[in-house]
Amino acid sequence: MAGIYIHIPFCRKACSYCDFHFSTSFRLVSQMFEALQKEIRLQKDFFAPDTKLTTLYFGGGTPSVFSPKQIQSLIETVYEVFPNSQATLQEISLEANPEDLFPPSAWADEKTDINRLSIGIQSFGEKDLILMNRGHAHIDIGEMLTLYQHKGYDNISLDLIFGIPDLSETQWQQHLEKVLSYNVQHLSLYALTLEPKTALSHQVKKGEILMPDDSAYSQQFLLADKVLTDAGWAHYELSNYAKEGFRSQHNSAYWKGEPYLGIGPSAHSYNGTQRIANVASNPKYITALKENNLAIIETENLSSTQQYNEYILTQLRKVEGIDCLFIWEKWQVNMLEKYQDLIFSFLKNGDMIQENGHIRLTPNGWLISDYIIKEFFA
Repeated sequence: MAGIYIHIPFCRKACSYCDFHFSTSFRLVSQMFEALQKEIRLQKDFFAPDTKLTTLYFGGGTPSVFSPKQIQSLIETVYEVFPNSQATLQEISLEANPEDLFPPSAWADEKTDINRLSIGIQSFGEKDLILMNRGHAHIDIGEMLTLYQHKGYDNISLDLIFGIPDLSETQWQQHLEKVLSYNVQHLSLYALTLEPKTALSHQVKKGEILMPDDSAYSQQFLLADKVLTDAGWAHYELSNYAKEGFRSQHNSAYWKGEPYLGIGPSAHSYNGTQRIANVASNPKYITALKENNLAIIETENLSSTQQYNEYILTQLRKVEGIDCLFIWEKWQVNMLEKYQDLIFSFLKNGDMIQENGHIRLTPNGWLISDYIIKEFFA
């Protein structure tokens, strides 16, 4: 099983943080479209001949700057280049911002093979959205979701951010309850982080805005876990919740270490032992593909230790946790013996559970997951 990730690095607002500025230039968008199409064709031999392609994900930046017809054309290029993919692809996802979908755009009317939407709501509070410089404070999210559900989209994921300045616990609970009321299938939660050179970062640095302390982040994370799991949602990965049958297949395959092909500027690929990175610059990417060359800037052969550490990193973020038998068979590491004292300490503190040959984190453990994961690295 394998997946393809198509990274389209346009963003809506020019800023000093990155050079992936959105442009309405038909020429630039057309050049990027042609380059992506060409890279898909040039990578026709990336997967082994018997690999089953199961997921296709359009994400990063703002892929919805392309028209539905252009996105569908890229999907059909995948069908053309990878034999049987039209029959084996189970999940085709599109990341989108609310302002790209509503008021009704072409996405509401033109048919594509997209069967999963991942929408960056971020917050239901107008003040929060203005603070984070988001462009959809005026949009009625409920009306938008109802429209797309009536259009046949029955697999919708939302992104929400917690740890926003002045976001009270009551307001956060109201945001979560709104998600439950909208009959969506998946939710990704992220703590607010400050990006350098943004307006919010500048305001915090000047002391005009105070970021919440660690206890506020913890309380909001644990509240979300209670509200969503009480409603029957599965907390299947550190940042992700899903109704039964609606886990993200693409991300789940990535966390399992299955191969994936990244298409586009700054996209990464993985074939099981090797990681490949494309150049980040849009102009350099387009130029390379115009000359019928791949835009690869780095190739890294992963050592056994690196593969082990990546397994630890991804598995401790998942609800299943580390499979100790798999660790022994692949790396000859006896986790329960080598890390006996460490595991006992985390069990005693309620940060970890050991059962059926697995060790996994509790919600309290997920709060300090970065620390715990590093303790188990080789």
